[in-house]
Amino acid sequence: MGITAEDVLGPVLKDIAATGAPIPATRFSSYGSTGLWSVTLTARDGTGQGFVLDPAERQECLIARTGDQVQE
Repeated sequence: MGITAEDVLGPVLKDIAATGAPIPATRFSSYGSTGLWSVTLTARDGTGQGFVLDPAERQECLIARTGDQVQE
């Protein structure tokens, strides 16, 4: 079984929750036929950040990259 969206986003959302910051709405979907994931994080005010991840990368790299994107 491969890495899931929850495996990647779960640790990042847990860290956000620990700070007391609001948790963004999240959406994972496949990025066309590329095998990549499209990730969208949306704040309560409607602003958002989107980025693409390659699920073939190591899980710890995906988590770090997701954390970096969330901070932006």
